[in-house]
Amino acid sequence: MAKQSNILELTGSIGNISFYKTKEGYRARQKGGVTKKRILTDPHYERTRENNAEFGRATSAAKHIRHALAFSLAKAGDNTFHNRLKSLMVKVVQSDPISDRGERTVQIGDLDILQGLRLNKKRSLDGSLGQYVRIEKESGQLKFTLKNCNPELFQAPSSTTHFRLFAQGLRMNFEPFEFVKSLYETPLLPIETNGIDLSFDLKIEGDLPGKELFAVGLEFFQKLGDTPYPVAKKDFNVGEVV
Repeated sequence: MAKQSNILELTGSIGNISFYKTKEGYRARQKGGVTKKRILTDPHYERTRENNAEFGRATSAAKHIRHALAFSLAKAGDNTFHNRLKSLMVKVVQSDPISDRGERTVQIGDLDILQGLRLNKKRSLDGSLGQYVRIEKESGQLKFTLKNCNPELFQAPSSTTHFRLFAQGLRMNFEPFEFVKSLYETPLLPIETNGIDLSFDLKIEGDLPGKELFAVGLEFFQKLGDTPYPVAKKDFNVGEVV
């Protein structure tokens, strides 16, 4: 790294030299770094190639799951979801107990790592539904029970008049990516009603083999006349992989 001593202080690149500003002043350095060809062929970069291959599989799987969860994300997702999902999918790939490094896959990894993933980072299912909700998962089926519930304790925005619960089930095969889904949502329910009892079973239809994922969530609305409007730009809505 060299210090610029010119009358003109430069930023940018000229030929193979990069000019930039730091807290200590203007600096210059020669462009360098490892070439793509070397990373692809040099034995010293074998671990880098392994990591890149597995990161690519995790990124692709995250993209597919986000697409498959579109129903739930439209109700309660935020703009950080994809990056948070991608980080967890790297761990799913790394949990593959059979394949060699660089060959590990989502298909053999542990998808339970996604349990508890929030669609909206700010709100948790437990924090909203708390002690009331009981969720049981069997193969291909989700059983949801809400007993003697007081919806006023859902931490809803003050303008909320109604709420709605939703759920989604997925069964996915990742190589190549295919999925089947099942969807459920309640009618709009008044937030001021006490002692609500609600239960539903969500079964994933179809005979596609693969890994299963369920998401459950909660939406808040303000009803004006006969028209419901999402409250606070959906920022208070809740969704979570269960």
